[in-house]
Amino acid sequence: MGWLDASFTYRSGKTPKYKVGDSVYKILVILPKRKDGKVSRLQKFCVECEVTNVSTKKSGFIFREFTYTVKMVKTGEVVENVYESELY
Repeated sequence: MGWLDASFTYRSGKTPKYKVGDSVYKILVILPKRKDGKVSRLQKFCVECEVTNVSTKKSGFIFREFTYTVKMVKTGEVVENVYESELY
């Protein structure tokens, strides 16, 4: 995860798009492991999250996006430095 997962063409506005407490969705990409050792296709899942923190400054490639800390609703896992373009 990080700015490589973010959209290179996305640019945040003057204020963050989401606020603390908002319900958002994040795409989670998983490479499944196969028993025969062959490469599988990437699987993408849409995971429901809650915004727990919002950055005050933009960051990333050329400092164009706000970053967020989100908590996955189902598992309780906390993910930091999620770029705005990764959220829906």
